Amino acid sequence: MNASSSTVERIAAAARLGRQSFYSTPMVSPAGHARSYEETEEWLRTVLTRVPITRIFDATPLDVLGLPVWCAVTPLAADLTVHAGKGATPRAARLSAVMESIERLCGESVADERVLRASHRQLSAESPAIDPELFDLPFDTRYRPDLEMDWVPGYDLLTERYFHVARDLVVSPAVEGICGPVETNGLAAGNSITESTLHAIYEVVERHVVSEARFHDLYHDQEDAQRRPLRMIDVSTLPVDSTEWVRRIRDEGMDLVVRDLTNDLGIPVFVAYITNDSFPGAEGETIAFGGYGADLDPARAVFRAITEAVQAHTGTVLGARDTFEGGAVTNERTAMLRRHLSTLHPDAVQPFPPSPSSSYDLYEDMKEVLARLRRGGIEHCVVVDLTREDFGVPAVRVLIPGLAAPFGESSRRPGRRLLQSLV
Repeated sequence: MNASSSTVERIAAAARLGRQSFYSTPMVSPAGHARSYEETEEWLRTVLTRVPITRIFDATPLDVLGLPVWCAVTPLAADLTVHAGKGATPRAARLSAVMESIERLCGESVADERVLRASHRQLSAESPAIDPELFDLPFDTRYRPDLEMDWVPGYDLLTERYFHVARDLVVSPAVEGICGPVETNGLAAGNSITESTLHAIYEVVERHVVSEARFHDLYHDQEDAQRRPLRMIDVSTLPVDSTEWVRRIRDEGMDLVVRDLTNDLGIPVFVAYITNDSFPGAEGETIAFGGYGADLDPARAVFRAITEAVQAHTGTVLGARDTFEGGAVTNERTAMLRRHLSTLHPDAVQPFPPSPSSSYDLYEDMKEVLARLRRGGIEHCVVVDLTREDFGVPAVRVLIPGLAAPFGESSRRPGRRLLQSLV
């Protein structure tokens, strides 16, 4: 429907962002941020006096890997109270943990004055609203078109229009039973709205691509495996920063493998697995710790994957994230076990893709990612501003209907794209 100009103005005011919120922003840090780590640390010095973080600590010494992992503790948080961060340096990992805690706190609620209560049937007759069914809701969702529920406004980067979206899809934990209780996919905080939005989009794309690969690996028939061949990377061809971490991991008697998961969206996504045969309490059993990364620059994407795998290893030692977002158990089929074995012990590897398509400008990269999503058949990419005025740290939730939620880690049902990954 075409909303009246007064309706659009009202939604825009409640949304708090629009086209003018996104602008050219050169990347300054190696990980693709708008400020250097030193500048971010100085900026956060006063912010942290207003954030309910009681402790920030270095978890690195707990793990024999000795690679940077820090944690921030928020004991009054509505769900996770210990937030882990990773990075190339201790400072980067510390800031990562702080930003992780801030984004989770920002994602807990939306100010009442921005919330509209109505059924989808009522709201869509008066104002643009995205049908929650487009987000592959759980089988046990309470949603019905005539159910009265809360809505919040967001800005659609693909259509440059304002839409209302169900509040339960934005906040975590959800409160109305529209989707699962804890879901943080697409939640990000950063130095600017542009930075936060781009990183949130990367996370949604990454988790969709990982879910697609996981769903295919679990349910494909063995004779169909060649339709989606494994693309394992020769780790000796990784960029220098990553190969140094591989050396450190191997020096401790562990191994690391990297798989290229990039799909038809054309946005580089990698998974890295650290395998450990002597993890405390599981000696003699091979335990794999995975990490994921997405970015237009393959070097940044794969380094994120490796640092996240290290974070998973250290976090398990710490024991702080063992119930993160549900972790549903799935039945293992023979095809999946063979696929998993081939991933950890590949018969063939290929060189790391050398050509980044990043412009090293956050806004230009965001436009390129959006163009690739559009070519991939995606129609909406809605950004909801979750910045808390008392914190002053730009935070957003990005929702992309049509892309899968983390399969096996949320209660969402598999959608069309996951089902299509089997053929």
